[in-house]
Amino acid sequence: MASEHKPVSTIAVTWMAAGTGLLTFIAGIAMLILVFTWAHDTLGTIDQALAKVHVAKPVQAPAMPQPLAQPGKPGAKSAQPPAPAPAAASPASVTASPGGPSLAIVAVGLLLKLFGLLVLGILAGIVAARGAHMVAGALRPPAVGP
Repeated sequence: MASEHKPVSTIAVTWMAAGTGLLTFIAGIAMLILVFTWAHDTLGTIDQALAKVHVAKPVQAPAMPQPLAQPGKPGAKSAQPPAPAPAAASPASVTASPGGPSLAIVAVGLLLKLFGLLVLGILAGIVAARGAHMVAGALRPPAVGP
């Protein structure tokens, strides 16, 4: 008589499990919506981030002065003609404006943000799928044994 607990009906347990699964599914969908909103905002800021990076004109270093004497021979002049200044490798290079980020820093930052959003999206999808499985498992009719 000490333990007069009433048994919990399987219907109440089933609906409680289905309710928990439904709340988990809704939480997963809300997380997916949040991730897609963040991704939209991140992709919208790419133009703003790239606008801070400017194309700079290449700067040529001044030509090296011609040595007056060869090493080891004091007072002797060099018989070689002056070497031409090296040409720039490319007509323009992408660099940051003074104090601004470089293109590599902007690209790495955006790629890290997008990778993080991909991971969060996968996790949100897993949560939503688990909630759907919980609802389906709770509402599935019990298996009848042989």
